[in-house]
Amino acid sequence: MPATKANLYLPDQLSVAAAALHVTWLDMTTEPNALTATERVRSYRKRMRNNGMRPIQIWVPDVRSPEFSAQAHTQSAAVARSASAVDDQAFIDVISNAVGGNAVGDEVSPNST
Repeated sequence: MPATKANLYLPDQLSVAAAALHVTWLDMTTEPNALTATERVRSYRKRMRNNGMRPIQIWVPDVRSPEFSAQAHTQSAAVARSASAVDDQAFIDVISNAVGGNAVGDEVSPNST
């Protein structure tokens, strides 16, 4: 339906400008054949499944929370006070180095692989 003064409910001086602005706005922002967010997600998931992938969701502790920091501190202090603290740290050092990490206090050599 064409925009008229009767269906715009605007003062006379704005009727024509508002109708043109409205039509221009729709033409400038509406892309033909644009996918909705749901369609884009569906397409992405289909491509990923076709590549042998499947979605999973996991929940992990929020390491940014004060509660996590307090609990980590409590647990690390308990480990440090234990009778096996030296052996426990040696174990962590071996594992860290085995997976490419460096234990605290280890010097990193520029030539190491």
